[in-house]
Amino acid sequence: MASAQQLASSASILQNEDKAVVEQMMKEAEKILLTESPNIEKMQLQIAGCILNVTKGSRLHIHNKHDWCGEVSFRAEFPTEIPIGGTAKFVHYGAPSKGSKAAVVYASVNCAWLLAWSVPSNDQPNKVYVEDGPKENYRVIDWNEIERKLEASSFTSVSTRCKSIAELSHGKKVKLGAMFLSG
Repeated sequence: MASAQQLASSASILQNEDKAVVEQMMKEAEKILLTESPNIEKMQLQIAGCILNVTKGSRLHIHNKHDWCGEVSFRAEFPTEIPIGGTAKFVHYGAPSKGSKAAVVYASVNCAWLLAWSVPSNDQPNKVYVEDGPKENYRVIDWNEIERKLEASSFTSVSTRCKSIAELSHGKKVKLGAMFLSG
């Protein structure tokens, strides 16, 4: 029930201009997928992500990250910072037998933005989850709680505190677009 409520809430909050920006980030992620090694794509699931920093007056710095299964590509790791108006592009791989499930947290001086995704190895749907809030809330992260929230989520997620939006495509070669804004 929570995931149905979240989806309805996400759809109503997602404004047209926000959706257009997230779709543009997904197009940027698709470019990353097209440049990756064809041998790797046959062996592993691929998630290419692009996060846009639209916060007011602050670069975002990587604050934390977590892999439940899979790993970030050494050729396209999470950038250590995202400048204002800039993007963070990355690739995460997962073995077809285990899937890809991970999260990354970026923070400014006062706020933090969390982005998590799951691309399972079975026929279950891909999921994305975002949340944000005061940076002090992310000093110690309960990754089990984040995983529960991710599993209750859908392919679109919106959080309205500091404001974050994300969307994930379907399939095993996945595009992930996200936007972090100041609240």
